[in-house]
Amino acid sequence: MKIAVGIVCVCLAGAPPVSGQARGQVPPPPPATETVAPDIPGVVKGGTKVIVIKDDFQGTEGPIALPDGTVAFTEGGANRITRIDKDGKVSVYLDNTNGSNALAFDSTGRLITVQRGPAHVQIGVVAPKGRGNLRGVGDLAGRSIRARRGTPPWRRLERLRDEGIPLVLEDVQEGLAPEEIIARVADGTFELAVVDSHVLDIELTWRDDVDAAFPLGDPMPLVWAVRDSNPRLLAEVNRFLGEEYRGLFYNVIYNKYFGGRRIPGHGSRGTKAGELSPWDEIVRRQAEKYDLDWRLIVSQIYQESGADPEAVSFAGAVGLLQVLPRTAEQLGITGVEDPVKNIDAGMRYLAWLRERFEDDLPVGDRMWFALASYNAGHGHVQDARQLAADQGWDPDRWFGNVEQAMLLLSDPQHARTAQHGYCRGSEPVEYVREIRVRYEAYLGTMASEPARRGGAPSRL
Repeated sequence: MKIAVGIVCVCLAGAPPVSGQARGQVPPPPPATETVAPDIPGVVKGGTKVIVIKDDFQGTEGPIALPDGTVAFTEGGANRITRIDKDGKVSVYLDNTNGSNALAFDSTGRLITVQRGPAHVQIGVVAPKGRGNLRGVGDLAGRSIRARRGTPPWRRLERLRDEGIPLVLEDVQEGLAPEEIIARVADGTFELAVVDSHVLDIELTWRDDVDAAFPLGDPMPLVWAVRDSNPRLLAEVNRFLGEEYRGLFYNVIYNKYFGGRRIPGHGSRGTKAGELSPWDEIVRRQAEKYDLDWRLIVSQIYQESGADPEAVSFAGAVGLLQVLPRTAEQLGITGVEDPVKNIDAGMRYLAWLRERFEDDLPVGDRMWFALASYNAGHGHVQDARQLAADQGWDPDRWFGNVEQAMLLLSDPQHARTAQHGYCRGSEPVEYVREIRVRYEAYLGTMASEPARRGGAPSRL
């Protein structure tokens, strides 16, 4: 289930020109200027005279000549179709065109354009991994399913119940974020739940403990809404969407949240018998320098990159420990594309984060705080510790305490009062948990080997 973008052909034949009084006529253009075009093979011959009658349009496509002698073209950035008459006067032919980006006449002489349809979202049923056994709405009979009262998912489930499917519909507490609802399905607190498909799609890019069973009902439009009294905001939103859709910013953000899955498990990339990874010896040497358990770092390497030294994130983080080059430079290390330098930079950064927490904290919790900071940032972890204290939990313990507060930072009610604002708390929570699970498995297979020199504890 993905957010869908449709393409719609719209007939504009007979569409009346919008008056300047109604829409705000563009001021008359300055006097036309003449220039000479360069040679563009297949387009224009070099030396051809070009008359510039108006410039500074926002993302034009066209133009096309209209039967009355005027010229029309789309302005994607302004979300409109613009017309220039025979005297060079510019006016808006049609406003709010939903991203129209081409004009043409069909065989009957009608003017048509291609529009971007509204984005759509579906309601998705979430089930625990491998335990849902759900293929359609009939399989919901007798099952407990959670949704927030009064929302489209709740109303859809009510209709199914009214149609004769004996499902057990249960409310979720006010303020519980969709990500937390999914987490409670994963841990068995909720049997099933329904959430918007775009939220579920994001969660499925990194977690593998739930299944997207099937969508409920038809796709619904996903739109931005503004007050009627704020047309300037509406125009700015439409301008932004028209300019950014499928551009660089759009693709970076889309790939960030809907892109490929992370690799949570332990791989076997080039390993030999008795090895955890091909980088064991390098990690051992560097870990001694920073007083870190090398097996914990190997677990982190698999979490960050799947032990792929050529991994590159959407944000530009590179290598085994996904280090940002600018962060490494601040630590005095360059060339982090090299695996040895990458490991050194990642460990140095992790050790630096560890030192930002009190040295009288339990050894293990201080390390978990550092790892959570590596993933989400030190500020968000400190916000979670403060929130844990406010909730009556232990701010010096990660598991079962600060990690629970971290989840609350995705709730707008708590994010508003946090010094560093909103945080997708489920990500650092899963990040730390998966590193610990893998690390403890390593301890079981290599229990006889000391974690590091100096008599330090071999288990966090």
